[in-house]
Amino acid sequence: MLISSILDKTNDFHVKVIPIDSIDSAYFSENLTFEERGGNFKYRESSIFHPLSCDHPLCIPKICQQEICHYDVSYPESGTRGWFAHDTFIFSSGTKTSERFPAVFGCGFDDRNISFGDETPNNVTAEIMGLGYGPRSILNQLRQYTGLRFAYCLPSWKEPNRTYTYICFGNNAIFRGDLLSRVQSTRMMLRRSALYYVNMLGISIEGRRLNINPAVFQLNPNGTDGFGMDSGSPQTYLATSTYVTLREEMV
Repeated sequence: MLISSILDKTNDFHVKVIPIDSIDSAYFSENLTFEERGGNFKYRESSIFHPLSCDHPLCIPKICQQEICHYDVSYPESGTRGWFAHDTFIFSSGTKTSERFPAVFGCGFDDRNISFGDETPNNVTAEIMGLGYGPRSILNQLRQYTGLRFAYCLPSWKEPNRTYTYICFGNNAIFRGDLLSRVQSTRMMLRRSALYYVNMLGISIEGRRLNINPAVFQLNPNGTDGFGMDSGSPQTYLATSTYVTLREEMV
């Protein structure tokens, strides 16, 4: 079964969407309204699936109901709620075999305004693949294999032929050979949050550096401020002083 997945580098856990007609009231008793029309995770068919208990170290923060660890994530115009669980993930390898790894992930029972692709009422999104740096991320849970490294080049879902590519992890995500001379790179600044930060030095237009104090981009020791990368956001958010300087140069 082919399913659609949203790649989110600001979220540090994987969310599988569960349609409302499959909710087990013993685990989740609220009156929910989300309807999902694509492929979905049939958790009742798994013999080792189990909700995550509140005393598990990956129950962060500890939002608990009936001794089950819940989560609640909000985006600007959408969001997802549900509970954490653990099961075995199966990944295909390059040798046409499968690798199995136990992992903690989210089961999204209340997913609001999450659409995908052609933006029709037929919402076919089946999961949010969280690749943030936080402790619940698949990158961290399977860090022995991922090396906290991933690379991807995803085509637009609006392409008429709907081409497909791969997400590479670990050693497969390292640039080698001729690519090293053609790719610009910068070191990520990692903190305890799920976000990835870069050491932003300034903004240039047509080769001229704007008069912006570099300190406005710096990540503080307590984890505040800084210049975070979010490939899922269509907008760039700047400090007021930086925005004013940039606008005066462009308008």
